[in-house]
Amino acid sequence: MNSSTIKIGSIAMARPTAIEYLEMLAESFRRNQKNGSRYYADMRERIERGYRELKLALPDLGKKYYFVKQQQQLVKQPVVQTHRDHTKYNFDGKTYNKGRLCLAIVRKYVDEQKPTFETFKQTFAPEVIKPLGKFFLPADEAKTRNSTSKRTRFFDGENDALVIEGNKISLSNQIDQGIVDRLLAVAKTFNYVPTPVAA
Repeated sequence: MNSSTIKIGSIAMARPTAIEYLEMLAESFRRNQKNGSRYYADMRERIERGYRELKLALPDLGKKYYFVKQQQQLVKQPVVQTHRDHTKYNFDGKTYNKGRLCLAIVRKYVDEQKPTFETFKQTFAPEVIKPLGKFFLPADEAKTRNSTSKRTRFFDGENDALVIEGNKISLSNQIDQGIVDRLLAVAKTFNYVPTPVAA
């Protein structure tokens, strides 16, 4: 990695792209903190570390939310009321809900970038996407989980699976706005720019 690139999570990117990526993460962090979404302390630390590495002034990320252990339970402080977000997005001429948008973006990435399986895993690594559980699983395992669970947690329709170097995988459909924002930051590095549909 040369001096004109910086590593954010597991992705190395050019300095201008890294600045845009960090600004998007910081904006997402502020918005979701206000809305009460669960963000871990390491997300804040990763943003602040990125700004320090780029020698930029630290952004205002608002009040710190943290988790403390009390009587063997994790308790969030402070408690904030949440609301369900039904935002839809236009992408490549179609309209998607949050889950289907993520599938469409990842499918486009696989079809156009033709990554190795290792590159795919690095691009959508857990520390980058911060999924609710697993972001993807082998298709057979995802189908088994869906059949043994009360809820379908992975896209396992006939045309939903992705194939990368012979590895057939299924994407999680457990998507919140924070995951969408983090995936959009990754998508922007490939010039994939979905637009929210006006309510």
